[in-house]
Amino acid sequence: MVIPCEICGDYFAWIQNHYNTKVRRTCSQQCKNKLMSIDRKKPKRKISVVCSNCGVKFEVGKFRLKHKKTNNWFCSVGCFKKWESIPENNPNWHGGPIKTNCGYCGKLLRRSKSQFNEYDEHFCSKDCLARARTTLIEVQCECCGKTIERLPKYIEKYAHLFCDRSCRSAWMCGPNNTAWNGGTKSLQYCNAWTDEEYKSELKERDGNQCLNPYCKHKDTLIVLHHIDYDKQNCAPTNLISLCGQCNLRANVRREWHKGFYRSIMNKRYGFKYDTKQRSFFL
Repeated sequence: MVIPCEICGDYFAWIQNHYNTKVRRTCSQQCKNKLMSIDRKKPKRKISVVCSNCGVKFEVGKFRLKHKKTNNWFCSVGCFKKWESIPENNPNWHGGPIKTNCGYCGKLLRRSKSQFNEYDEHFCSKDCLARARTTLIEVQCECCGKTIERLPKYIEKYAHLFCDRSCRSAWMCGPNNTAWNGGTKSLQYCNAWTDEEYKSELKERDGNQCLNPYCKHKDTLIVLHHIDYDKQNCAPTNLISLCGQCNLRANVRREWHKGFYRSIMNKRYGFKYDTKQRSFFL
């Protein structure tokens, strides 16, 4: 394709797929240099803006509006640094340091937001930290109400503090104990439980051994365990021979142990249990 040069007007060959582009078309490098010199002499389009720091008016190229992300303009690098030194103007400012006091001496401290959220209590030095951890704090015994002194680490670790073991044992008896089951220990056993011959016959039935197949204890003491934990129910189908250790472990996760020992009695003697009515029969 033949087109005219924009400088000298001479016709020259031009590739057709480049005809509709916005690139200036010249026939030689000399004409291209002349065209560039003409563009430099043309007055550039500028706009008037105001410096956000000092308020001085100055002109900038209009093309900078396309790449400008904020409405702030600065006449120099110094004005930009002064303006950015103000915390509210800096985009990386997150409120500045947080003021707090030393947990021991009360000295004013400055901590970053991450440091402040990381610890519940702050100290100005290692000495204050060590003294705060070794200083005794007065608290009251949960049982008798007596004033006692304890270290801060024990106050944070335990919810209830006692003056001695006797107070702790007295406080743990009753509803305060996690193993409290409503006072079932005070319930009396049935009359058959006092019959030693009846109990020995049941142990001989089980071979005088612990019927827990997973028992690994060497305890020679064999006791009878109530499968449904009802002391008034001393039927043969509700009593199973266990060692002392397995009998103690049966007090935890009672529903699971109830089903576990019922399955053992079912496989060994063919006892059937009605789980809905919680009754059993031969």
